[in-house]
Amino acid sequence: MRHLDLAYEKLSDLLDELYWAKLRYGLANEKLSGKPYCKLLKRILQRHEETAIHLIAILQKSKKTYEPFDIPDTYTDQEWAEILKSDNYERSILKFCLKQDKVVLKQMTALIDDGWLPTPFLSTLVAAEFQLKQSRKDLKKVRKNLKEDPNKKSSKSFFKKLRLKF
Repeated sequence: MRHLDLAYEKLSDLLDELYWAKLRYGLANEKLSGKPYCKLLKRILQRHEETAIHLIAILQKSKKTYEPFDIPDTYTDQEWAEILKSDNYERSILKFCLKQDKVVLKQMTALIDDGWLPTPFLSTLVAAEFQLKQSRKDLKKVRKNLKEDPNKKSSKSFFKKLRLKF
C-alpha cells in the first residue's frame, strides 16, 4: 500500500506542475498573441488543462482527494521578467515553456514506469505523454525556425505549413 500512496503523491505533484505549465503557456500566449504559432500554444495549453481535469475527475471517482499546492493566481517570477527584457524574447518564451514541459514529461514518465496507479490513470497518462511529446517536437521546430536576430523575418512558408497542420 505504501507504493500506491507514493504514486498518488507523485500524481499530486504532476497536477501541480500541469498548473504551472498552464500558467506559463497562458502568459506566453498572451505575450505572443497574433504570432503565427499562437494556435499551437493555445492547443498545448488546452491539452494541459484537459489532462489535469481528467486526472482530477478520476481521482474523485476513486474517492481520493487532490489538495493543490498553494499556487498564486498571478505569476511573478524573476526568470519571466528577464525573458521579457531579452533581445529575442520569442525564442526565450518558447524555451521557458519547453522547460516546464520537460518537468511535466519527466513526472508523467516516472508515474507510467512505476505502474502503481490504477489503469484509468495510466491510460490517461500514456495518452497525455504521447501528446506532450508531439507538442514539444512542434514547439522545438517553431523555436528553431525563429531567427537568432529578432530583426530578421522568420520563414513565412514554415508558419503557413504549421497553421495548416493544426
